[in-house]
Amino acid sequence: IIKSQNERYLFVWISAMVIFINLKFTGIAFTGLACLCLLGFSLFSKNQRLFKKVFLAEIIGAVVAIFFVGFSPYVENTFEKGHPFYPLGGREAKDITSSLVPIELTELKGFKRFAVSYFTLTNDGERIYPRLPFIPNTSLGQFPRTYGDARVSGEGLFFMEIFIIASLLLFKMLFVDKDRKRNFYLLVSISFLIIGVVIVPDNWWARYVPFLYLIPWTILVFSLWGKKKTCFLSQLLLFVMLLNSTTEIVKYVKPQIYSTQ
Repeated sequence: IIKSQNERYLFVWISAMVIFINLKFTGIAFTGLACLCLLGFSLFSKNQRLFKKVFLAEIIGAVVAIFFVGFSPYVENTFEKGHPFYPLGGREAKDITSSLVPIELTELKGFKRFAVSYFTLTNDGERIYPRLPFIPNTSLGQFPRTYGDARVSGEGLFFMEIFIIASLLLFKMLFVDKDRKRNFYLLVSISFLIIGVVIVPDNWWARYVPFLYLIPWTILVFSLWGKKKTCFLSQLLLFVMLLNSTTEIVKYVKPQIYSTQ
């Protein structure tokens, strides 16, 4: 959109807004952050005409998504239940997550619960096994993870390693490479992703913040900005992320194949 300034891409953006806003209630917040991000990029381009087009397109997308396609539940809930996000909000709100918190996370709050959830291991969604990064653990292969909705280590077995490598790569990009233009777009992008993670009350559960996995991917993509050769950290990050994804696919798909035979 920013580079080509083609109005057809704005139509695609509007369509994406309508889809994501109506996938889940949290879609409104995440779509709003994405819209602010695009507005920021268009403003940074110093093209007032483009900025006005993007702003108008996002207004149209929001109206269509909420008042037409999303009439039920957003408008309907507002009139019938007094809150557009019922049963998550309003006077008749229902707590649908507290009973699903793993026993060993119930006493933890805030960042502690978040960190323990993503940087430990579990084999049944309940019991938690701490581990150190980059240290071979023979028990890794023994965790079947056949349950469909992982509540601990939901971003994968090697997410701790991914986080550490991505952090080192980010440090290199900001303080060694010092590409100001690239770093600006990088920081804006990951800032909106981080804000999206922070504003979700139950961000310890991967199903509510699947875009958390986009943060290391974003760092990896920007590390390739204008580069003919990739650095070792970029290659290592890509390898571990592919290993993580492959491991998850095997651990989830294999039991499903056996269960359908």
